[in-house]
Amino acid sequence: MAELPAGASSGSAQAHGRRANRRSYHDGALVDGYVDDPYHRVRRAVAARLMVDDVLGGGPVLELGCGPCSMLDPAELPVPLVVADMAEAALGAARAAAGQALPVCLDATRGLPFRAGSFAGLLTGELIEHVYDPVALLRECHRVLAPGGLLVLTTPNLATVQDRLAFLAGRAPRQVDP
Repeated sequence: MAELPAGASSGSAQAHGRRANRRSYHDGALVDGYVDDPYHRVRRAVAARLMVDDVLGGGPVLELGCGPCSMLDPAELPVPLVVADMAEAALGAARAAAGQALPVCLDATRGLPFRAGSFAGLLTGELIEHVYDPVALLRECHRVLAPGGLLVLTTPNLATVQDRLAFLAGRAPRQVDP
């Protein structure tokens, strides 16, 4: 396990990681390329279908880390949709794409600002690999889900052919922040 520099604490390392993620995220190029990639478009559609098919009611659905486009279409859900992201600009675009969804700006690494058991479903795509403490994020997802609620979580597979070729060519796989 890597050691922290002298004088650094795990709290400062976590804060540094948050700032680095925000910089790469707000840059836009990484996110825009992801949204337009056909491979990821199919992955997002499959994840959304799982949520739409299994959440029949009982409470709203939260899409955590929606980015500039929601994976879910509120017209296909029998319940309200809340879209959440740390970037205001992404939320504006997501709201335009998702129609009547309620946008919430939040930092998922600092706890979710919702009561326990608030959501019948929670969808988060390609977010967990960007947080410093994924276990804390999973605990928060569990806390805000109603009993029997559905969590659909996706994370990239770095063993895909295109990512292996990128690595061999000296480039970082597209899902990994350099």
